[in-house]
Amino acid sequence: HKGNKLEDADIYLAKQAVVFADENAITALCQEIEENHKDKIAVIIIDTRARAMVGTDENSAKDMSMFVHQCDHLRERFGCSVIVVHHTGHDGSRGRGSSARYAAADAEIIVTPVGGKISSGGKVCMTFEKTKNTRAPEPLYFSTELYLLFNEDAEPFETLVLNAVDAPEKSNKKYQTDYWRNNG
Repeated sequence: HKGNKLEDADIYLAKQAVVFADENAITALCQEIEENHKDKIAVIIIDTRARAMVGTDENSAKDMSMFVHQCDHLRERFGCSVIVVHHTGHDGSRGRGSSARYAAADAEIIVTPVGGKISSGGKVCMTFEKTKNTRAPEPLYFSTELYLLFNEDAEPFETLVLNAVDAPEKSNKKYQTDYWRNNG
């Protein structure tokens, strides 16, 4: 979208999914990172938490605490941030699973569609549900644009590009209703 190639980006993708309940898998991941990415890394992204917690119970405080422990281990070993991508529950108001994940997080950001399903031409809102040691910033809004990419086999696939937009104007409907109720 911006004319950059993934091959030229300073990004390393792990060779396989890592199950965080398996100490050997975490050890292998650390070795893989050290062998393939000699420079200091800024962030490790776990996408998704459900894939990283295979065989465990995301509703269990014990299992969630082990996952958090492994994230802390990676953060401390590599001196980087850890971002965990996760899905919300049925009502979309918070992440699924044990509240131990919320307590351990420095920040929680929820991405929701504005006015329907996230799709090309729609808008999304990023709301900061939790920020540790600071006041939460105002929500951020983005428009979505369909973009066609190609994988290493030149097979096309679609993705969405987010473009920052202004927050929607707040409706003064309540003000208008109160005004007409009191003055009409």
